[in-house]
Amino acid sequence: MFDIDKVSLPKWPQMRVWGRAVSPRQASDIIVRTDSFWSSHGHDGNNHQFEAELCRALDVPRIGDAADNVDWRAMHEAWERFQDSIGYISTEYVRNSWISAAYIGGPHGWCQPDGRIFFEDNVGKWPSAEKVMADWAQLAEAFPFLDLEAALMAGESCEDGTSVAVVFAVANGAVTAHGADYPLFQRYGVEPAEIVSADRTADMMAAFNARLSGHASENHFTVAQVCEMVKAVRQQWHLEMPWL
Repeated sequence: MFDIDKVSLPKWPQMRVWGRAVSPRQASDIIVRTDSFWSSHGHDGNNHQFEAELCRALDVPRIGDAADNVDWRAMHEAWERFQDSIGYISTEYVRNSWISAAYIGGPHGWCQPDGRIFFEDNVGKWPSAEKVMADWAQLAEAFPFLDLEAALMAGESCEDGTSVAVVFAVANGAVTAHGADYPLFQRYGVEPAEIVSADRTADMMAAFNARLSGHASENHFTVAQVCEMVKAVRQQWHLEMPWL
């Protein structure tokens, strides 16, 4: 039995994720129900015009725009109602940030908008293996169709030659933890070294250069697209939870 309590992680460990692709509709549902934009109450990037327009379109308050005499309790309650309406899943370390992202690499997350399951950036700061596993447990329960593996590394993504500290296998609505000897990603027919390709490196460099030059967007979707995605999730969520 693997003892997760003995896993030691650095300040900003890399998390490498790979899994079976989901459908674009499933990806849309995952992104809407997990995106960090909602937990930040409308502040997740630097494109304030986009964020303000989206909040107005969804009739939720962008908390940082409020006047000094605002009813803060009412604003937080409005966000709670919105999050409840989409079945929002709040996670601490395992995140999607496609709606608005200040990250230099642009919008990103473990579930790609086209359905691919892929991630290789850092998480942190100072995460525990137990808390990261708890995030995956929430996601596995909410999306039982997920079939993926996530490895926390003993170093950062910028470091060479890092080793696996712990692996989380997600399948059939549950997550299990495994040690460094786990055959990571092999059930998907790939080796970990195959995932980081020259094309991937080139894509990341292009994203960094575009951001530094001011020619990159922090927003993967338009306001209209996000509103349609939210509408679809609300309809499905209330079919599954008719008492809400």
